[in-house]
Amino acid sequence: MTARQATEPTLRTLAPKLNAQAVELIARADNVGELRACICEHLADLLQGKSGFEGVFVMASHKEPRRLLILSLWKTQREATENPWESEPAFREMVAPMVDVCARVNTYETLLCSAGMAKKELRLC
Repeated sequence: MTARQATEPTLRTLAPKLNAQAVELIARADNVGELRACICEHLADLLQGKSGFEGVFVMASHKEPRRLLILSLWKTQREATENPWESEPAFREMVAPMVDVCARVNTYETLLCSAGMAKKELRLC
């Protein structure tokens, strides 16, 4: 493969683009499972009416089980950056008894790049 071939866009590199808002929460020691279930069961419902909302991933760290990373997926960068759902009273009230701290919030452009993974195959909350 030449250097030019390596830099030319291909169908694989032109993967579907979404935007993600990543919210990292630290769960209280005895509430990790309860917090994960609560977020997965209710957060998508809270966000469903928001313009551009595409779904939610809830991930728990293997090394630090109390650390949860919640990725909400959005169609545009603007929608990802202008929907601070982690600050909304309904969300805060829902998770307050189970969360020690909201550690960080970032937004990202995302590409769905895995071989054979189409959007319809993703299992989102």
